[in-house]
Amino acid sequence: MVVGSSANPGLRDFAIVAAIVKGRQAPPSLSFDVNPSSRQILQDLTKMGATYDLIRAGAPLHQTGCIGCIGMGQAPAHGSNSLRTMPRNFPGRSGTKEDPVYLCSPETAAAAALTGTITAPRELTGLYGLEYPKLDLPEVSSVNTSMLEEPH
Repeated sequence: MVVGSSANPGLRDFAIVAAIVKGRQAPPSLSFDVNPSSRQILQDLTKMGATYDLIRAGAPLHQTGCIGCIGMGQAPAHGSNSLRTMPRNFPGRSGTKEDPVYLCSPETAAAAALTGTITAPRELTGLYGLEYPKLDLPEVSSVNTSMLEEPH
């Protein structure tokens, strides 16, 4: 399972996954990878404590940028299902020629990370007593302008 890529996901997508898996552990047999979209999103997730929740749940955090949607490091094993929260899904895109990849919401990815199977998020209420989390997202995103260079 891959949450995030350089294409599309925002802070909320990662924060909701972190909130759902907080204090819980993904099965060790599950590949639960997180690719933050940008350094700014990674910085805000860290400020919120969400990176800790993701790591504690068993998710490795990969370098920010274009990784997951090209199958770099997260190509599904042959014959294995893979859930992905990115908007890219066509044959071979994941890095595996015959890839059974399913696109899903961040909430579905988080639910599957906990159960090890494709799971509707609403089922977590019965399984874990988990109510839909409320997020406290920063009003202003982190921006490190010292890393920007003006065009010449």
